[in-house]
Formats: sequence, C-alpha cells, structure tokens
Amino acid sequence: NENFVNPTSSEQDDASKRTISWFNKHLQSMGHNVQGLWDRVHDLIVKVVLVMQPSVVVNCADLDMGQDKYKCFQVLGFDVMFDANLKPWFLEANAGPCFDADSPVDAQVKQQLVTDTLALASYGLRPDDCPVAREQYLDAHRG
Repeated sequence: NENFVNPTSSEQDDASKRTISWFNKHLQSMGHNVQGLWDRVHDLIVKVVLVMQPSVVVNCADLDMGQDKYKCFQVLGFDVMFDANLKPWFLEANAGPCFDADSPVDAQVKQQLVTDTLALASYGLRPDDCPVAREQYLDAHRG
C-alpha cells in the first residue's frame, strides 16, 4: 500500500501501526472508557477460545508429552476490529501468528510478547497451581 507509514516510534501519531498503549492514550484523550472497551474485547476473546478449546486440546494431546502434558502452550493471535461505537468485532484467530518485525515498534511489541509468553509458560500453570498467584502475575503484567 503506497499510503502505509512504517512507524519509527511507539508514540508516532501518523503511523499505520500503533501500540496498544498509544491506542489507549488516544481513546482516553477522546473521553472513552478504555477499561470498558478492553472488558468487551476480553469477553469476545474468551468466547472464541471456548469455541477453539476442543481443537487445542486435541493438538496438545497429539504431542504425547507424557508427564509434561501441562507444559504445552500455543500462542494465538486475535484480529479484532472496532466499529464507530467502539464495539469490538472478531475477525479471525491465528494459530501461528507472525513474529517477523518490520519496524522498531513491531520488534518492541513482539519481543515483549515472547518475553511474557515464556514467563507464563515457565511458571508451570497446572490445574493444581495456586490460582491466586497466577492472577497476581497476570495483573502485574497487564497493560
């Protein structure tokens, strides 16, 4: 696309790609309820994951990890679009999202995603792990 503006900074207002933190600040400056928006996105993603759950379980079972079966994870990418009223619409889920970085902003976002994913995966989230500790970890790392 000839109009595409590759971002050089995470705070660049005229870029074609922007960070979620930029998006949140932009919405707040316009007086929108950012927490309410992300609550709606969360609800949407939970519903999608519930629909996907049987196939994810089958894929993990196919790996035959024996005693380490709770160490299986998958990174999923979710494409969501917002309408003029900021209602989120689910577009697609990507079972193998792209980790290529074509700009400094892409690299920043994807490096943080990989870091957070490996931190969660190494935490050892099994059904018998303490749910309070898990929630504390997730709360500390939410944007």
